[in-house]
Amino acid sequence: MTKRLARPTASLLFSVLVVSGCAHQVDRYPDTWDRLSVDNVPGRCPSLSGTYENNGVKPDGTKISLAVWLAAATGRTRQEERDNARNHFVGELFKTQAVDIKVVDDTEIAIHARGEGISIPWTISRSKGQFECKDGALVVRSSGDASGDNVAAFSSGSMKLYSGREHVMVNWNETMAGVMLFVPAVSYSDIWARFARAAK
Repeated sequence: MTKRLARPTASLLFSVLVVSGCAHQVDRYPDTWDRLSVDNVPGRCPSLSGTYENNGVKPDGTKISLAVWLAAATGRTRQEERDNARNHFVGELFKTQAVDIKVVDDTEIAIHARGEGISIPWTISRSKGQFECKDGALVVRSSGDASGDNVAAFSSGSMKLYSGREHVMVNWNETMAGVMLFVPAVSYSDIWARFARAAK
């Protein structure tokens, strides 16, 4: 899935990267989290259907939003074309309390972020190349570019979702490279987070 990076975000990121020339953030998967299962059946999706708390944690305890991550990875955020509309949309995602995920015949994923007075549903399709299932994970791949304001950047990455006993574990992997003010820079991130299944 190809995307157009938000220009303010790209400019801010590269302002930081240019100082050092590179930046890396790599999480180690915690031993105390569920063991990641590997499915050897080609194309079979993990058992992700269920309701999860929107607020999860990274290995260091930092809070993270499942709805925001999913919307960014699947391209839902980019459907809001104007910056102010996109910022409002992301703000609404942060306010949601729960995220419903439903795997339909391994061909479609229905996502519904919801909270008090907030209901944001969307779907992604396997036939459209929006996701695949591989080695026990649901994988969403993305790439994008940004140009203008003395910035030229390209990003490539993936989000992987694994089903656990009481959580969904999510891995976000992304590489960004480009030039700002004629200075090359690169960043790499490999981030983990987990989100608890909501109480019934």
